[in-house]
Amino acid sequence: MRQWVKRDYELRIGRQAIDIVLRAFQIAYSEPRGPVYIMIPREVSIEDINPGTAHPRAPSEPGAGRKAVEEAVKMINEADRPLIITWRSGRRREWFEALASFADRTYIPVINYVGETLNYPSRGPMALDDYEVEKADLIIVIENDLPWIPKIHRLRSRARVIWIDVDPIQAYIPYSGFQCDLCIQSTVSDALERILPSVRPKSYMREEVRELRARQEDEKRRYIEKVSSAKPVNPSYLSYEIGRLASKYGLAILMNIPSTQDMQI
Repeated sequence: MRQWVKRDYELRIGRQAIDIVLRAFQIAYSEPRGPVYIMIPREVSIEDINPGTAHPRAPSEPGAGRKAVEEAVKMINEADRPLIITWRSGRRREWFEALASFADRTYIPVINYVGETLNYPSRGPMALDDYEVEKADLIIVIENDLPWIPKIHRLRSRARVIWIDVDPIQAYIPYSGFQCDLCIQSTVSDALERILPSVRPKSYMREEVRELRARQEDEKRRYIEKVSSAKPVNPSYLSYEIGRLASKYGLAILMNIPSTQDMQI
């Protein structure tokens, strides 16, 4: 069957059955459409399981088309507490600039994880080091394979998810149980620039993000003061001092440290 189908997968754990079937339909109906094949071993087929909640897994079509843009605008305008989570949207300059413009003009916070690249200015007005994902009623995932940890972060029951990615269903990943209500297969810049003009800014979130940033900056400042005299040198403090030098002298610094636990200075 492997030579004739778009995706083949063997179900190895009974409790994953719902996610696997939903993902199979998502892949089958995403362009280019094609058949999928799931093999269920006899031992798994007779497992006694307690099925969890089924998350919608919308298929995707190439490009940020009119229908997808209109649906995204509607979802964003209806949301009270949207949140952007990204990982590698800064790998192209035009993507980086598009996300910065989108977040700054709509006042939607960006969780500023340290991803593959710099995705949003760390001192940008909507940048946050952390945010309670459980509070968001809409999550906009942009170029990210693992936006949250399902066992740790529980989404609100009515939370919805927009996924913007050149491959929003991550077809190369065998198992992925993340919710996706609207999958837009597009470059970051094309999708955000089409969506932005019709989005109503969330002005009320600007002050909340400012207060959160202030608290997070204060927590970091107190932590740095605490570890500044540690021996051997604390890796976070070392990173902080290197960052200060880079900012002062306009340096670009590349570090390759396999394990901070092994670093003795």
